[in-house]
Amino acid sequence: MKPSGGGGGGGGQGGAGYSGPLLDRGQELIDDLENPQKGPPRVKFDPAWAWGPDGVKASSPNHEGNAWTIEAVRAAKFGTPEQFAKAKDVLLTAYYPRELAFGGRGVGIWSSETLSPDNHTHQQLSATMLGRVAAWISKDPELMEKSGELLCATAAMLKALASPEPNYYVGSPGLRSPGKPLWYWGTAWLRQLMKQPGPMPEFLRKPLLWNDRSALALRALRYLQEQGDDLAGAADATDVGKSKLKYKVTVYRGQDKHLAVIEKPQKQVPNNVCDWVEFSWLEKYKDCMEATQFGLNWGTEPPEPPADAQVIQFPTWGVKGGSTGEA
Repeated sequence: MKPSGGGGGGGGQGGAGYSGPLLDRGQELIDDLENPQKGPPRVKFDPAWAWGPDGVKASSPNHEGNAWTIEAVRAAKFGTPEQFAKAKDVLLTAYYPRELAFGGRGVGIWSSETLSPDNHTHQQLSATMLGRVAAWISKDPELMEKSGELLCATAAMLKALASPEPNYYVGSPGLRSPGKPLWYWGTAWLRQLMKQPGPMPEFLRKPLLWNDRSALALRALRYLQEQGDDLAGAADATDVGKSKLKYKVTVYRGQDKHLAVIEKPQKQVPNNVCDWVEFSWLEKYKDCMEATQFGLNWGTEPPEPPADAQVIQFPTWGVKGGSTGEA
């Protein structure tokens, strides 16, 4: 049950037109790292993609995250000290404050696109992973620290929204979800982090899926694992205390399913929101998705939480969260 499309398509400027070129640039950058070619690298400095902390016209948070982190990797490996210093500054003053929700730019993980499912999950995760690649290559202590914090916060977030080991199938409500939310790429990323086979069955049958635009985060993660990066202990991370989100999200984890609910904000209510998901923990990802129940734009009440559920409240900017034990 792999979703169609690569997450943005084609060239051009503005809106979704940024997604395709950025993902292609990221894939070529991983090619440069995994299979260096003779002569100059495939990805060269281009001022059009060296975005400042405010992004560019019509860019969305996932575009900015990818542009910033791709340039940081390129500059760390192939750029001048001045180019790397500039790229690092953008990460430390814009990207990590936004994602980890601190300082004047703080918002939360995936910014205003809280828990956005396919085809945006993989774009959010590719920025997370490429930021870590830039840190790993440069061995810059500040980037290593912040990229590790974000990795652990992201891993803990997705584990709270996934079935237990060994499957780690993700099911979650989220922004930018006008219909049933699919979590193929988020599941693939979490399974790769936890070193599960595949990471999805299709990859075993079709290894060329690793070259799919949407697999950029997976390739970056695999590259770091092969390099020996411990990923700041993200595989063991379960504490959602630093997994801050823009919107209030509560997860009720039962014995064989979980219910996740986004609370309707009192002001500036977004649209295209899947506000709740009931996700059964079945043996196959496809079966889990087919059984998923969901609601859109706060139009229907969610079902009752599972009996004796563990309640997990994600923190929001300025509000603490965490596991509150049984309901």
